[in-house]
Amino acid sequence: MTFKERQTQYIEAFDQSLAEWREHQIGDIPERLLSAMCYSLFAGGKRVRPVLLLATVDMLEGDLDEAMEFAMALEMIHTYSLIHDDLPAMDDDDLRRGRPTNHKQFDEATAILAGDALLSEAAAIMLRACRKSENKMAAIQAMEEIMEGAGARGMIAGQMEDLMASEKAGNEKLLERIQSLKTACLLTAPLVSGGILAGAPLGSLVSLREYGQCLGVCFQMVDDILDVVGSAEEMGKNPASDAKKDKLTYPAFIGLDETRKRVEQWTNWGVEALQGFGDRGWFLRDMILTLAARTK
Repeated sequence: MTFKERQTQYIEAFDQSLAEWREHQIGDIPERLLSAMCYSLFAGGKRVRPVLLLATVDMLEGDLDEAMEFAMALEMIHTYSLIHDDLPAMDDDDLRRGRPTNHKQFDEATAILAGDALLSEAAAIMLRACRKSENKMAAIQAMEEIMEGAGARGMIAGQMEDLMASEKAGNEKLLERIQSLKTACLLTAPLVSGGILAGAPLGSLVSLREYGQCLGVCFQMVDDILDVVGSAEEMGKNPASDAKKDKLTYPAFIGLDETRKRVEQWTNWGVEALQGFGDRGWFLRDMILTLAARTK
């Protein structure tokens, strides 16, 4: 089976589970709120985080049914972060995945509530999974990993430092910290939480965390490159937004050519981190190679 075929399998199974979740919310969540939540949740995207979790559990021969609930929670957290990131008080973007951003499609207050609701629903889904899990401690530890990665010591910390930083005042150490927190934390979380759910030993969890860090930094560097060279049609969002906002990015700080070299370097480090998994790590290896080569 090819990488693309396996990836499609994971995405189709995930989307089916997400659709079933939506059906169960009709009449339970206010119609406008649910519409705003689902507008962004079902807007497409690469489903990178749920795929990473499912692939990790699959690689380690864990329970994919239990993992699916954590995968849904991860995508809800990621989606809420995008809704809030696009708000006028943050990046003030009007295009996301080729469509109007949530606050443009609905209104700013509804977008804020939709993001809040997705974060709360993610926590509720994981708590229900913990309650019915045969290995409750592992499920609780997996939830802790995800919420830490999304919270004040992870993604939100990175967002805060990103808001305070600028190209003029930044340095490479700060830039690496922002990328590590803002992007890598929520890409490391599905890998490590998946390993925890599958009962992986500590050494494997360390390797998964190292790989996730490499994947996250690589992913953000490519995003920054595409913001410079990509088009709205390819990316589904407005390009050159980072430069307009004086954001601290690798292309702005070290140039495009050097950033491309760094992408290759971090990709190689990511592949090396998977060596302990042998042939079982083929999907995660192909994942970082694919994301490093993406054009949108």
